[in-house]
Amino acid sequence: MNHEILSLNGRFIGEGINHDNQSFEAQFIATQTAGVKGVAFRFEARGKDQAAFHLESSLLGLNMKGELALWVMSSNHPGIFERPLKSTHKTEHGTEFIFAFGDKDNRNIFREEILLDIRPSSVRYVYSWGMPGGDFAERSGCTMKRVD
Repeated sequence: MNHEILSLNGRFIGEGINHDNQSFEAQFIATQTAGVKGVAFRFEARGKDQAAFHLESSLLGLNMKGELALWVMSSNHPGIFERPLKSTHKTEHGTEFIFAFGDKDNRNIFREEILLDIRPSSVRYVYSWGMPGGDFAERSGCTMKRVD
């Protein structure tokens, strides 16, 4: 299991912009799970009036193949889907993990990538997607700072 993933713990808050160009307040709360086999986290994006734009409870851990994957249960998805790790990139700020569902170049299907950028005192969380027949693009994202 990746060290940066296992170090993900605590509460982070920030602001972002969603796919409808609406600003939102974000909260990300991560906790390690039993036996250090993964991380559970909650993510919320709410409008300034506290309207729920996105409510999510997710798990990061190893799948049956021993590969890092993300399972998302959210208010914006019709079910729970495994998103295997597509790539990892070290940056000057931390480590970016990209988890993918579907081939982003296949315009005949829904496809999605979720970027989780873990930094020493912040987390960046970004959704990119394309609907069938539509363009694939970054749609919603935010950077949140650690508060505890």
